[in-house]
Amino acid sequence: MPKATKKVNGIVGKALRPNASIAADYAKPTVDLIGLMSRDVERQLKKLFKENKFGFAEDASISSQARILLNWLLLKWSKRFNEVAKRSTERMIERNP
Repeated sequence: MPKATKKVNGIVGKALRPNASIAADYAKPTVDLIGLMSRDVERQLKKLFKENKFGFAEDASISSQARILLNWLLLKWSKRFNEVAKRSTERMIERNP
């Protein structure tokens, strides 16, 4: 059993135990986005390695190209995850009285 925090103005804070269906409802958009991101990253990396002709001189090394690609993917997906987090937070705030 979690310990209660100090009384402040007669209010005792305790750990929240959300309903499992509510937790699943909030997690679904994030889990769905993780699936989309995983497929996108896999597709982009496969494309990079298939297009790169090893053994031929190029201006950029494969590691440099991969770093550039991964930085671009990080920026792309960070924006999308931030949007989902913002919407989930707004839903939680609206749901609770």
